[in-house]
Formats: sequence, C-alpha cells, structure tokens
Amino acid sequence: MKTPGAIGEVVAIIPARGGSKGIPCKNIRPLGGKPLIAWAIESALAEPGISRVVVSTDDQDIAAVAKEYGAWVPFLRPPHMAQDTSTIHDAIGYTVSRMINELKLFVRAIIVLYPTSPFRRQELLQMAVSAMASSDVMSFNTLKPVAGPIGRFVVRDGQVLQPLKQRNNSTCGYYRPYGLVQGWSLSKGANHLQSHRYAVIDDPVQLIDIDTDEDFQRAEIVLQEGLRDFAKP
Repeated sequence: MKTPGAIGEVVAIIPARGGSKGIPCKNIRPLGGKPLIAWAIESALAEPGISRVVVSTDDQDIAAVAKEYGAWVPFLRPPHMAQDTSTIHDAIGYTVSRMINELKLFVRAIIVLYPTSPFRRQELLQMAVSAMASSDVMSFNTLKPVAGPIGRFVVRDGQVLQPLKQRNNSTCGYYRPYGLVQGWSLSKGANHLQSHRYAVIDDPVQLIDIDTDEDFQRAEIVLQEGLRDFAKP
C-alpha cells in the first residue's frame, strides 16, 4: 500500500461486479496470461500519484484475485448494488461513502478505471492524476470521436465542450463520453471558475472494451501481434 499524502488521498476505484450475462466471470477471465482485472490494477499501482487502489465488488472470487494482484478490497458491495439495473455511479458513491465515513479516509480525488479496458496507456492515467492535482479542475473524462450527431454527443470548439443541442452548426467535430479514465475531485467546492478536463482518444487499441467473446479474441490478437506497444507509456 502506498503512503497517502498529507493533503489527502487520490484513490483509484476499479468497479467489478460478479454477475455478467454475456461472459461468466468476465472480470477474472484470463487475458494474456493474467486475469482481466489485473491489467487495471497493475496500471493503477504503477502510477505514483495514486495513493490507494481499491476494487469495488460484490464477488468473493473477484475480491480474492484483486488482493492477489495488490489491490485493496476493504468490503464487499451489497447484492442490490451489483444488479443489471444498478448504476456505476451508485456503486462508486457507495464505495466512496464507506471509505470516508466508516474507514475515516481523507479522499481528495478519485480515479475510476473500468477493468474491461485493459489497454489504456499509462500516460492517460498520468494525465488524469495531474488534472486532479490542479486547483481549478473538478473532473476529468475521456472522449471518443464519433461520426454523427446522435445520443449524448458533445462538440469541441477549441478547449470548450458543449452539449450538441447548444450548437447551431456541426463544423467542430463530434465526440461522446468514453469512460477509459474518469476522475472527480472531492475536495473542491464547485464554482464557475473551475473546469472539466478531457482527453480525446482515437487509438483503436486503447478503445477496446471487452464485453463479448469476440472482444476477448481481439484483445488476444493485439497481444499476440504486438499491436499494443508496451515500450510506450
């Protein structure tokens, strides 16, 4: 366990529920010789700016694997917070609340990493941690370029993101939220001067999100063919 700083902890939270309709035991299924969740755990542990790596799960088997790879699992989520209808925000809120109120941790910021994205680059995680260290940043998120104006899209105009419905033209490009890395500050009061940082990800390897057997097969090909350059951060 890393030693938290005096100004509070930056906690990485990896949400991983046990139930999976598509792929049983998806989060601990092997990828490249290690459990899928281990990729996120090892990435978070390698980032010096993260003081604690927590796996939020309802499943004993996931908890055991997470501990084996160095994560902290202080408690299990109750079953009603790990259903198909449960929201990830509720799960994260539950985990943060218990850490603060019961374990008395001073959590300054959280970084959320989904275990189904095994190929996020370390530099992206560093970017999120750096953003959370800034005094004027409330949140960090990743965006994926998209082809057209549907769904929860936003447009980028310079360094400004706006909901598509607030725009009268489509000349700036379309993006949608893509939770490769997400961060939230818990120590700053919201005001109009504080900002929300983002990173646009167009690397198809980083964007691999494992939800089906075909996704696992694609990820194994990436590893076998050396398409993920581990020499880069």
